[in-house]
Amino acid sequence: MKRLVVACGVVLGGCGTTDDDRPQTLENVTLAILSPSCGNAQCHSSFRQADGYAFDTVAAAKKSIEQGGLVVEGDGETSQLYIVLRRTVDRMPYDQPLPEPDIQFIKTWIDNGADGVEP
Repeated sequence: MKRLVVACGVVLGGCGTTDDDRPQTLENVTLAILSPSCGNAQCHSSFRQADGYAFDTVAAAKKSIEQGGLVVEGDGETSQLYIVLRRTVDRMPYDQPLPEPDIQFIKTWIDNGADGVEP
């Protein structure tokens, strides 16, 4: 029994960590997360621009984020980009949610100043 308690403590101790060493830049957020998940031809591509947003290139994502007011630098929790990824109704992408680590990476990127986005 004692071993089971220790083993559970070790397993649970590793949960909830956010050791994500990916570069926190607009370029990385776009190329690794937004473009493959949101920037497809039917949705937020430069061709389709659903709701006026495009995330298929870094330049398009930068323009969409800045002009659309999608990011409140330093405050991921209230940023529209994070909100639409997190909500349960009308969530984006609507067909398949982003993996939790990617959502948290975007929030952390915004919390840390959203490198690559002009104020």
